[in-house]
Amino acid sequence: MLFVLVGLLVGCEMCGDGEGAEVLSMRALTSRYEGYPQTITDRVVVEGEVVSTDRSGENYNRVMVQDPSGGAIFMVDCDTLHLLHSIGDRLRIECRGLTIGGYGRGVRLGLEGEGEQIKTLTLADWLTRSEMIGVSKELYTNPTTIGTLSAAHLYTRVVIEGVRFEDAGDEWAEESESISRKIVDNIHTTDTLQVRVSGYSEFRGERIPSGVCDVVGVLDYFGNNYQLLLASPDLIFVRE
Repeated sequence: MLFVLVGLLVGCEMCGDGEGAEVLSMRALTSRYEGYPQTITDRVVVEGEVVSTDRSGENYNRVMVQDPSGGAIFMVDCDTLHLLHSIGDRLRIECRGLTIGGYGRGVRLGLEGEGEQIKTLTLADWLTRSEMIGVSKELYTNPTTIGTLSAAHLYTRVVIEGVRFEDAGDEWAEESESISRKIVDNIHTTDTLQVRVSGYSEFRGERIPSGVCDVVGVLDYFGNNYQLLLASPDLIFVRE
């Protein structure tokens, strides 16, 4: 923790107030990817709120940051990122020198690797680039349905409206074994989405709710499919 605190101080000194840098939206940043890895050479920064945590073993080496225009993944070599960033922390990130590459239908940012590979940043490098500028009182959440999901929703917090859990009544997960649970659109029943649940979560032994509900999570991409990362059952709102 002492290393992290020292790193934060160094990071704030290096990042400064962003004077002279162009502030881009997340969408403008990610749109720079044109099908092959590219290193950012101009001084640009992005500002957004953290929407991911690795506390339960998911999101390993990844910091997901969103603004109202979209989201991005920053690859960081650290297995305790939750000690550094909490969901809702607002960050300013300097992007010059980062390489932006493709990942499924989305993009991620890190260091240039071999071929199409993107390497993780060292923790020290991340700390010099990122600066905490506040905490969001209320996270931006984009309402949508399974059938209207697109790459524009990736790595952002969404609320999937009007769905049912296929395994309602079951426990969420067995201890230490992560699992995917399926939600089905209540009207368009061919529209389905996997909801990723960590076997290390505090709620793994609770029961999956029944009935039509709205589910809040962060949209990810894995195995050529979208998946929703669920942080808490408190973010499932069962309709009356």
